[in-house]
Amino acid sequence: MSVYYINDGHRHLRDIALPDTGIYKGISASVQLGHLQLTSNLKDDILAVDLATD
Repeated sequence: MSVYYINDGHRHLRDIALPDTGIYKGISASVQLGHLQLTSNLKDDILAVDLATD
């Protein structure tokens, strides 16, 4: 997953490696927790990524 800073001309910030669990169908983020959650339709997985530490 690539992360960009939209308000700075779409400047690339970093890449975060995600496990190959299929096509991600849902995404949610929590500013308070600093987490990003993704759902996969292939294995019915829920993946949580700590955005501070990847």
